[in-house]
Amino acid sequence: MPDEENCKVCQIDHEVLFDFDENSEAAREEIEAEMEVLADNFIEYLEELLL
Repeated sequence: MPDEENCKVCQIDHEVLFDFDENSEAAREEIEAEMEVLADNFIEYLEELLL
């Protein structure tokens, strides 16, 4: 990734995704509102996980 230090690591409950039917036109903002940011980038995520 060209700007990998600014790429957040997020998680979303898969049950929430079932509410966004693949045939529906869910807005990006609707999905992003359900996501939880775990770290600001992958290196930070690994450091938190392993240390």
